[in-house]
Amino acid sequence: MARQWARLRAYVCIRCGTKMWDTRRPEFCAKCGRNLIRKTTEYRVACDNRACKHNLRGLYCNLKEPEIVGGECHSFEPRKKA
Repeated sequence: MARQWARLRAYVCIRCGTKMWDTRRPEFCAKCGRNLIRKTTEYRVACDNRACKHNLRGLYCNLKEPEIVGGECHSFEPRKKA
């Protein structure tokens, strides 16, 4: 069964410039707490593979266009061990 990859849209706070990623418009900015948020044209693919170095906090892939073939991500690169 093919995995469904969610697309997250980028939203930016007009006041402080913080970029947020979500499937719908956030209510408030995570940094300044204001409700001055606008959507952008950028998208990211949601990915929960924390072992990949392109993953941010287990939420989404930092690559603009990860290589997804047959429901599997081929852009996986393991994190370097500390």
